[in-house]
Amino acid sequence: MINNIDFELLVRDILNKITKKCNYQLRSFCFSIPTADDDIVKELEEMINVDNLSFDFTIKCIIDKIYMQWK
Repeated sequence: MINNIDFELLVRDILNKITKKCNYQLRSFCFSIPTADDDIVKELEEMINVDNLSFDFTIKCIIDKIYMQWK
């Protein structure tokens, strides 16, 4: 098990691949971060906006999980 994953880098990589390949089957994903909180959600939202990866999406934190969904 990998404990030191850069989740921002992981999300950036996934979203880059989605935007380049128009993957219509993938509409959401969830990942567990033991220290997940609203600050992490804000950091991810900012990264998405700064990297111009923005599209119609929602991102939220529930307990220790980050959920992303888009249309």
